[in-house]
Amino acid sequence: AVDESGTWVGTGAARSLIGQLHQHVLPEPAQNLMERFPTPPDALWNNLQIIFLDGHRVTAICTTRTQKVERTLNFTQMNMINRNNGGPDVQWKLLETLANVNGIITMTGPAYDPNNQKRVERLNKTLQQFFGIEGHAIVWDKNDRIYRSTVLIQWDDEMRSVRTHSHASLRA
Repeated sequence: AVDESGTWVGTGAARSLIGQLHQHVLPEPAQNLMERFPTPPDALWNNLQIIFLDGHRVTAICTTRTQKVERTLNFTQMNMINRNNGGPDVQWKLLETLANVNGIITMTGPAYDPNNQKRVERLNKTLQQFFGIEGHAIVWDKNDRIYRSTVLIQWDDEMRSVRTHSHASLRA
């Protein structure tokens, strides 16, 4: 149907059919699939380490005065899945980028992207939901004009040397 302004609008029957199609074809929202990390109740962001094992898995370690929790996780468990192709989403790739640049994204460095502000906001929200820690894992430093991770995000030492070696041989 067309409304008075000439815009196409769905009839009630059409909206109902589309809703039924979505229910049967599209997967459940990712929030229903997301696990939650067993974060100690006294944890802060700086108690957390995220260590990349490869492009799809990390080890998350949260160490407080009272407890240490360690889990190996993949991007789907952390609700960072691209619903179009099933691979890692933009948030996961930003997390990986932070590992590559020692947790700091400058306005002039290779990791800079004009879309980083929105991506960091979404990543912070996802990390808050997954780890259950208040505040922001990645903060904007106004003075230095950089994004800085309050979480230690890095590559596993063995993977770092493999990645460095493979990148060096690609350049040779």
